[in-house]
Formats: sequence, structure tokens, C-alpha cells
Amino acid sequence: MLESLLALQVTAISQLNATGRAPGRVGNRHPVSTPFDTYQASDGLVVLAVANEVGFARFAELIGHPELAADPAFSSDEARTENEPRLRALIEAWSRRLTVDEVVSRATQAGIAASPVLDLKQALAGEQVAYRQTAVIQDHPQLGSLLLVPQPVRFTGCQRQTPAPSPQLGVDSEAVISSLAGA
Repeated sequence: MLESLLALQVTAISQLNATGRAPGRVGNRHPVSTPFDTYQASDGLVVLAVANEVGFARFAELIGHPELAADPAFSSDEARTENEPRLRALIEAWSRRLTVDEVVSRATQAGIAASPVLDLKQALAGEQVAYRQTAVIQDHPQLGSLLLVPQPVRFTGCQRQTPAPSPQLGVDSEAVISSLAGA
């Protein structure tokens, strides 16, 4: 797990290599590109990701402020990051008037990467989880049907197995004691 998380730190490791200092926390925001964060819509959060000036010009048009593309305060990722609070206010003045689905739809149509922020129930009910069989329903003798997420690593040629329910306390006691006693 540690190796996986470190592999996701490409930007932070690049900053560490360039400056010799460990970068600080930035929350959901990207440490270099702006706008690249979660934003409030009328009914939830949405992720918007703009990675270059061409995309920012389209985004500025989308949110009703085409003049931002020519404004020196927003002319580059560095400038936008420096002026992030002001830009966030403009973005959320737009996004708060729309639902998450409307923000995602409009942004996607404009060529801007966007996605809803899902809660756990929404994520488990999603198309990708169903397609990849990430979650399975298993019957438990006492608890009934349970939603489980098996171990996620898959190896080519190996059958994925759903773990059996844990046995009830004491159900195997005689067999375990007999095997330990050599009987």
C-alpha cells in the first residue's frame, strides 16, 4: 500500500527534487495546476481539472468570464494558483447555481475534465464497480446478505475468490481441539 501511494506522488516528489523541501498539504487541490480541485455545486461536490492555458480559456468561457483568459492574474498555472481564492469564488458563483450532473455535463461538453464526488453508497452502486465485480453480495448465516469488497489485486490466470463467511464462535472447537490433540 505504501508503494502504491508513493507512486501517486509524482508531482510532490518532483517538487522535493527541485527544491529540497517537502511540499505542504494542499487538500484536494492539485499543487501546481489551477483550477484543479473539488468545487461546490447546488447538490454536492464536483471535481474540475484544467491543466493548461488552452483549457483555461475554454473554462473561463464556460463559467461566463471569458475575460479571465487574458487577465495576467490568471494567465498561467502559477498565476492562477497564486490567485486561487479569487478564482475559486468565481468558479463557485457559477457551480453553486447548478447541480453536480449539470456541472459535469457542461464541463465535459466544453472539453474540461469533470467528475462528481461520490459517497460510498454511490461509488458501490456505480457502473465500474458492477463491471469489474469489485463488490459482491454474500450470504451470512446470521447476518443475511452482506456487501463485501474482496481483495482487489488480480493476477492473470488466477480465479478470483470471494472469502467464505467467518465461522460462528466455537463452531469448529471440537475439530480444532481434536486436530491439536492428534486424535
